[in-house]
Amino acid sequence: MAKRKLKKSKVKGKKGKKKKGGMGSLTVLIIAVAVIAGVILFSKLKSGEPPKIIKADRLAEWGNAGDKKGQLNSPRGIAVSPDGSAVYVAIMNNSAVGKFTPEGELLAYWGGKGAGPGEFNEPSGITVDRDGFLYVADAWNGRIQKFDPKGKFVMEIGGAKAGFYS
Repeated sequence: MAKRKLKKSKVKGKKGKKKKGGMGSLTVLIIAVAVIAGVILFSKLKSGEPPKIIKADRLAEWGNAGDKKGQLNSPRGIAVSPDGSAVYVAIMNNSAVGKFTPEGELLAYWGGKGAGPGEFNEPSGITVDRDGFLYVADAWNGRIQKFDPKGKFVMEIGGAKAGFYS
C-alpha cells in the first residue's frame, strides 16, 4: 500500500498573507461562556453549595482577532484569577498572554516569540493557582512557565532537556 503525503492547506488572502477573523469571534464567545461558567462554578464550590447544571447562553463577548497587543489571534487557553477580577488568555499565534478584566478591558500583555524566559512558542494552556500565580503551557518550547499575578517571570518547568513535548 503506497503512502500519501498530506499537504497542509493554509487559507491566504491578498499578497499571500494569512486571513484573519472569522473564527476569532467564535473563539472569544466560547471563551467568554467558559469564563462565566467557571466563575459561577468556583463560587458555588467555594460556598459548599452543589453546582447546578445550567444551559449555556451568550452572557458576554469581547475581543477581536489580530496580531496587535491585546488582540486574540488563536486564543487557546483561559483562566480566571482566584478573586474573579482578571481573565488570563494564552494567545497561541501572538505568542503572548493577555490579562483582561471580565468585561474585556486589557490590563496587561506579555510574551513574544522566542525561547527565553517570558517568551513563548505557541502558548496553548494556562491556569492560575490560589495565590494568583500563572502556569502557561509553552507548547513548542516544551515547558511550563510560571509567572506572578503581574506577569513577571518566576521559573520554568521542563524544557527540551526534560523531554516535554507540546
